[in-house]
Amino acid sequence: GTFINESDKVRTGRTGRADLLTDKAHRLQVHPNSTVQSTSLKGGEVHLGVVAGRVRAWVKKLSVTEKFSIKTPTMVCAVRGTDFAVEVGDGSSRLEVYEGEVLAKELSTGAEVSVHPGQFTVVQPNTPPTPPASIPAAPQKTEAPAEKAKDEVKTAAEREMFQETSRD
Repeated sequence: GTFINESDKVRTGRTGRADLLTDKAHRLQVHPNSTVQSTSLKGGEVHLGVVAGRVRAWVKKLSVTEKFSIKTPTMVCAVRGTDFAVEVGDGSSRLEVYEGEVLAKELSTGAEVSVHPGQFTVVQPNTPPTPPASIPAAPQKTEAPAEKAKDEVKTAAEREMFQETSRD
């Protein structure tokens, strides 16, 4: 892989993705149409800026002297060891927490909220973060009737072939 330095930017295109791994084994997944800038990568401190798009971070448990934060145009997220995602768009920032706990702080007012696993918050400029709410479940993929029928026919044909093979 390629090393990134302080002030480097990572930009992904419409179909692009990037996986970043820090020297402390923290992992960041940069989604399509995103821009991330490293602002500090010194001595146990990782500070990143998400200018646009979505970034998911898996942060290892940190020692008392280590720090990890992600800043967007409207908030800063400080963590100690967790799995979360940050998305920037339309002037607001959204934080989703999958594991651990993340403190989201609105930059102008200083208002903050603690977000726990399975929750999200949205931060608008000059407005306190929304109260944490449950992350909506992803819509279930529904199979078209034609696809379901096709799969059933395929399964029946495979079963019939297996039975024929077993008789021989």
